[in-house]
Order: sequence, then C-alpha cells, then structure tokens
Amino acid sequence: MTRVVVTIVEGHGDTESLPILLRLIDPSLRIPTPVRVPKSRLIRAGTGLADAGVVARYARIALSNVRADELADKRFLLLLLLDADDDCPATLGPSLLEAMRSTTGHAAHCFAAVAKREFESWIIGGHPDINEQDPDAAGSPKKRIAAINGGKYKESVDQPRFTSRIDLERLGDRSPSFRRLADRLRDFADSR
Repeated sequence: MTRVVVTIVEGHGDTESLPILLRLIDPSLRIPTPVRVPKSRLIRAGTGLADAGVVARYARIALSNVRADELADKRFLLLLLLDADDDCPATLGPSLLEAMRSTTGHAAHCFAAVAKREFESWIIGGHPDINEQDPDAAGSPKKRIAAINGGKYKESVDQPRFTSRIDLERLGDRSPSFRRLADRLRDFADSR
C-alpha cells in the first residue's frame, strides 16, 4: 500500500530537493510536487510564530494532491519544511504543527520539520567531502557548499544535486533537526 507525503516548502531549491531527500529515506513514498510558499507569508512578522490562517490555506492546497482513497485510508502525511534561520525551532515547529492540525483534524497526519538554520545545513552534515560535526550550528552553510563547488552556489541548481549525495547515516548522527524528520518518516512508513 503506497503512502503519500504532501509537502509545503519555502524555497525554490527545496521544491526539488525535499522530494529527493524523502526518497533517500524511503523510496516507496509517493511525493507530489511540493507547494512553495515564502516563509514570510507563513510566519507572523516579528513573532516567530505561524500565521494559522495562511498555513491552513496552504495545507488545504497541498492536501488536494492526496487521492480520495489515500485520504480515506489515512495513508498521507502533510509535511511542512521551513528553515529556522534566526527563529527558535522549538517554538516555530509546534506553532506550525498546530496550524496544520486545524486542517487535517489529526496531528498524526502532520509534521513540521524545521531545519536548524537552513536546509543547506543538512547538506553539509551529510556531504562526504565536508567534515562538519555540528551542521545545525554551522555558520553560513551556503558558503561551505560554494567552497567545494568552485566558489559558487545557486540554490535552484546546486541544492538538488548536493541533496542527492547526502549520506543519511552520517547526517542522522550529526543533526538532531534532520534526525527528527527521518524518524517521523520511518514511523509513518512503519504504520502500514
């Protein structure tokens, strides 16, 4: 029985990179094209908290990619991925999750993944040529990637390519924010 993960992301690079990452974790997942929404629209300015109405609206859009049988059998997970940037992930994540719950009616079918700093932190934590022991605390991950990429980094081009090279075990050992996402996906896959 196929499970579907419908996603909301903030960046252009995330639109292609998140499905790659999710398929590395579990190749059996069906992952429709992510819904992209700038973080500034999902978060109330100056609060570091979700704008519940906006999050719910985009959650409904993402859920329109779930087939009726998948909805009825509860074979879906609504995943929202944001970069923490300077926000506190421990505050932002639960705020986003609460806003998504209002759409699905059940927390078991929602997960808010907040990359500590940014998605690129996960790339440097799992990249075989970068020895970063604490990617969640690393400063300027995009500059670290550019340094091994001929001095340049273009998110929409390079992020998917670098994501496909992530060593999941290495990254899981180094990044608690990634480990939470991977554990949630494995729990979802095991609930078959």
